Amino acid sequence: MSKYAAKPHKRAARSLGCALTLDTYEAWRDFSTISALRLTDVERAKLAWAALKALEPEQAEIVANTVLGGAGMPIAPLFDELGEAATWVTFASETELDAYCTAAFEAMTEERRKAFLAYANGRAAA
Repeated sequence: MSKYAAKPHKRAARSLGCALTLDTYEAWRDFSTISALRLTDVERAKLAWAALKALEPEQAEIVANTVLGGAGMPIAPLFDELGEAATWVTFASETELDAYCTAAFEAMTEERRKAFLAYANGRAAA
């Protein structure tokens, strides 16, 4: 490898070895930074694919949500429920949005569901 590998690949491989050996948040963060500098977008995508593929599906989803910035559980609003919800949705993943939307809809009374659907249909027409 040392004879034929390109310099950026050698540096990235050395950084990976350091991250594995040190096994600290800072070492892995630095590996991420060095990878962004030394590897192409395609190479980093392949590396991410291989790492996620090596995990169980549930583990891969947790890692991907962590990296992509899932919002987690909404916090309890202090004063402005709609404002807090509007902020939360900007960070939520599609899975989180689907889960909370479905749960909230199912928790509504029949009257509130009808009002919500009328509102949603009106927004869709606009």
